[in-house]
Amino acid sequence: MGRRCAGSTDSSPHVCSIWGKVLSRRIVYGWIEIFENGRTSMTDAERFGCPVTATTTRNEERTLELLRENRRITVEEVAGRLNVTI
Repeated sequence: MGRRCAGSTDSSPHVCSIWGKVLSRRIVYGWIEIFENGRTSMTDAERFGCPVTATTTRNEERTLELLRENRRITVEEVAGRLNVTI
């Protein structure tokens, strides 16, 4: 917990003001290097493979519908009906 935020570049004071002492110098320097090399977005890039989550408005609505039909439905049954993995 006693880690100090980096402070030797123009960007690091801004990062430190947001994240405080949560981040190590290595993490802050890594982010600075990524952005100095041309990255412009703070959001994650799309990746190949399985999606991290299957949360969609349709899945949420269908889950609530299944729960209204049967309050004793299991997580496995919901996943099977929605064709998602758990």
